[in-house]
Amino acid sequence: MEKTGTIEIRMEGHAGALKLTPEVFDIRELKDLLARVEDLLFPGERKDRPTIGYRNEEGSVRNIFTTSMQTVIAFNAVLGQVQQQQNIDFLEVRTASAIEAMQNEAIKKGWAFTLSTGLTNSAKLVVDRETLFKRTDDVWVEVELYLYGEVIDAGGKEKANIHVSVPGKGVFI
Repeated sequence: MEKTGTIEIRMEGHAGALKLTPEVFDIRELKDLLARVEDLLFPGERKDRPTIGYRNEEGSVRNIFTTSMQTVIAFNAVLGQVQQQQNIDFLEVRTASAIEAMQNEAIKKGWAFTLSTGLTNSAKLVVDRETLFKRTDDVWVEVELYLYGEVIDAGGKEKANIHVSVPGKGVFI
């Protein structure tokens, strides 16, 4: 059997006038959280990802996810780097979007998210109203590109394109 570890996302705050607990944590928020966790852990190909188990515990709302130890170690490294840099620009798009969504929810609802792992000396990342995890806008630069090669295919009625074979570089579409 494969070694497993845990990842915890603790949520603190209020749902209306009530303190946030598993009983007042709506399933709509749970659905959104589960989708975000998959984006946090597996931003790329998900076809062969390991199983992610889930349980919910008291202590505000403690969401505990169990998955492969390798995934937990990698996520701990990501948390440590984000905590150190206080920036998410270096993350893959899905991972950065998941943290941004938590940031938006923290601002909108006044919740605080604490992300950590079950590893000893785990990195902890807090996302609340005081933090600012937003990606900077992509900077677009206008360039000209010249390809020297042989046109091997051209056409298309709705989506026209040209295929150019460049020696030593492959085919560009």
